[in-house]
Amino acid sequence: MTRYNTSVTLLPNYYNGNGQPTKTLDDSVNGFPALVGMSKPMHEIFATIKKVGPSDVTVLIMGESGTGKNEVARALHYVSNRRDKVYTSIDCSTRPEGLIDDELFGHIRGAFSDAIRDRKGVFEFADGGTIFINEIGNLSLYAR
Repeated sequence: MTRYNTSVTLLPNYYNGNGQPTKTLDDSVNGFPALVGMSKPMHEIFATIKKVGPSDVTVLIMGESGTGKNEVARALHYVSNRRDKVYTSIDCSTRPEGLIDDELFGHIRGAFSDAIRDRKGVFEFADGGTIFINEIGNLSLYAR
């Protein structure tokens, strides 16, 4: 596993409300609309994204809060074969731990007292697309 000790600079207004880029990859400096960096580690990250993106593998993106993990995940999505499908991100630190399974997997009507209708979870919603699960380390071992 390659570790990079750098942060990612985000460019505002490169994504619309649906998470789709408002500019093409060719409009950006390094081929990724929301990522900026000229340092050697950033060029290595760009090369890794271009290498890994087209493959059908699970990718673990590690880094401190605010370093641009979500933007790296978006870049991976947009160079992948899934780019025409849904990209969705869920931040586990903003969800009550007792509801994270419902958020991810959904529920059917009657599964619990407040379940008045079926609800799709993130996995069903993003079927065939990309899911970025952020701050999963903030959950208890049981919830993970």
